[in-house]
Order: sequence, then structure tokens, then C-alpha cells
Amino acid sequence: MTDSFKDIYEKDKNKTSEPAIKAEDVVVEKTEVEPIKVGSSNIQDVQPEVKRDMTVLEEQVVRVDLTESIKDVLTEQRELTAQVLESVMKTNTKIANNVAKHVKASADTNAQLVEAINALTEKMSLLETKLEAIENLEIPTPIVQVNSPSKRVEKIVHRDNKGFVTHITESEVSDETEGE
Repeated sequence: MTDSFKDIYEKDKNKTSEPAIKAEDVVVEKTEVEPIKVGSSNIQDVQPEVKRDMTVLEEQVVRVDLTESIKDVLTEQRELTAQVLESVMKTNTKIANNVAKHVKASADTNAQLVEAINALTEKMSLLETKLEAIENLEIPTPIVQVNSPSKRVEKIVHRDNKGFVTHITESEVSDETEGE
């Protein structure tokens, strides 16, 4: 398992809090310069050696200055990194809270939708049973007779095997023919 960014940062901070170069570790080379003899011919030979010693000393001073400036820059960067890390942690916390709110809201909405679907399913089954009852329902059809003085209308209702009315036939019958 890998360490979190915060753990790595703490380890790095502990490692780099120790100074990389201590004052005791800096070695300044001391060179002895031979006195130049006034009448000697080797004056030119001595000057390049002094120049080399001076450049070595300058390089060491520059190194010490660079390490101090690097330390300053590193501490400043650590502070900025800590601030960035803190703001990232706050942002992540806010995002996590928002996600939790959205998950809870969607769970509530899903529960309400499931309840609505269950209610609709129950209503559908109730309607289906009512439709089946309506299909098997037999409604009696009244036969209306209109009597006129000399004629009578006779209606014959024709039904199928289930008892449903298929058609009605009407015929006029006079009252006089029945009496004879």
C-alpha cells in the first residue's frame, strides 16, 4: 500500500529539516604563497597559481551561498506546498460532502420512484380485473313494444352461445290476423 501525499510530505520534511551542509563540513583550503623575490624571473609562474587559489575560494563561497539560498527557496516552497495541500484537503472535503448529499438525495428520489411504480402496478392489476369482469358482464336488453291501434311490432332477439345479443329483427303483425 502506498503512503498518502501527506505522509510522504512529512517524511520529506523530516529528512530535509537537517541541514545538508554544516559549517563544520565546509573546508576552506589554505594555500601558502611563496614570497616573490624581487629580482627573480619566476614572478609570472607564481601569479597563475594565486589566481587558481582565489577561484577555488570564490567557488566555495558561492557554493555556501547557493546552499543557503537553496535552503531558503526550499523552505518557501515547503510552506507554499503545505498551503496548497491544505486547500486541496478542504476542497476534497467539500467535494466529498457534496457527493454524500447527492447520493442521499438520489436514494430518496429512487425510493419515491419505486413506491410510485408499485402503486401504478397495483392500479394496473385492479384495472385488468375490472376489464375482465366487464367483458363477462351481461346486460339485459329491454324489448320495447309500441302499440298502434291495428298493428303490433314484434321483436325477436338473437343471441350467440354466450348469451350476447347479436341482432334484433322486427316484424309488424296486425292485431286482426291474430284474432281470426
